[in-house]
Amino acid sequence: MIRRSPTQIDMTDLDVQDIREHIALELAQENQAKVRAAAEANAAVFADAAAAASRAMEKERRLGIRYYINYMKQ
Repeated sequence: MIRRSPTQIDMTDLDVQDIREHIALELAQENQAKVRAAAEANAAVFADAAAAASRAMEKERRLGIRYYINYMKQ
């Protein structure tokens, strides 16, 4: 079993399986961090796109109201 301290690993009594498990755990943690960062970046992109779509719909609504007002004035 691997005994961990915050800065180093006690390498006494390690066998190949322990080393493989340790490497797999570190890779999984790195991949999890990368996936989390990518998800946060995608969320920001989607939020920006939703805000742009909302602004476009509001602009379109205002133009429709103006068109209707101008039509009614005739």
